[in-house]
Amino acid sequence: MNERQLRALKLTVEYGTTVRAAQVLGVTQPAVSQLINGLEKDLGFAVFERRQGKIQVTPQGRAFLTQAQNVLDSFAEARRAAEALRGYSNTHLQIGCTVGFAMSALPRALSGMRARFPELTFSLQAQSSVHVQEMLDSHIFDMGVFEVDPSLPVGGEQSFVEVPVFCTMRHDDALAQKEVIEVADLAGRELAALYQKHPSSQQLMRAFEGAGHVWEPVLESNLFASLCQFSIDSGVVAFSDRNTPEVVGQGQLVCRRFVPDVSLKLSIARARVSDHAAHLDALEAEIRAVLGGL
Repeated sequence: MNERQLRALKLTVEYGTTVRAAQVLGVTQPAVSQLINGLEKDLGFAVFERRQGKIQVTPQGRAFLTQAQNVLDSFAEARRAAEALRGYSNTHLQIGCTVGFAMSALPRALSGMRARFPELTFSLQAQSSVHVQEMLDSHIFDMGVFEVDPSLPVGGEQSFVEVPVFCTMRHDDALAQKEVIEVADLAGRELAALYQKHPSSQQLMRAFEGAGHVWEPVLESNLFASLCQFSIDSGVVAFSDRNTPEVVGQGQLVCRRFVPDVSLKLSIARARVSDHAAHLDALEAEIRAVLGGL
């Protein structure tokens, strides 16, 4: 049993024909049939059967497909690890973080690191929180910054930082004259915030309801950047971190503290084994300073 056989199985199931699977694999249709025949011989049971001129997955084949996908995923993970190791250097740090912070906070932190350690180079990849954690567990990333999900265990060392959420508005908005924004100040204003189930939006909802106001944003998004751009274009008051408005707004937006305090919790995690301990200590300090965690 080998990877090519498993890929032939997966693609044939996906496309329902060995002809299309052969095109994707870059081989002939007979070659795919041979791969599947070899796989069936190794397994000791048929993975496909023909009915009315069409191939269909057998119950055993469908049950085996899940295991085949797990093996293929392991091959892909091994390739990513090998790629990272080919580029390994004591002066190169591999960083992963969620998309929103890859656009603003992390580039600033890395700029601070370059000023202090000009010999360093970096790789910054924007991934989902789950993928960042997986890459840390696989030692592909030296450090990851992502939103905390209590249901997912994290390998390696991790610490946490609370990122304040601010009221963000155009600089010519009347509310920009205030240093602190309260719920009552936003009565009748159109609002934009992260998606409803996000912890920060849940905090905002409780704050509004506790003050006797309805929490009903006109835009929900999974990115601060989208909220900030919407604020520029439509004049709504958005809730965001303090870094994204500077990147997106280019001087068109201002941030004001919101009371009661609202925040989101980020994890700053490291791979279990790393040769960059001192540099990672410095990078964590830079990240905390940028995120306002000091």
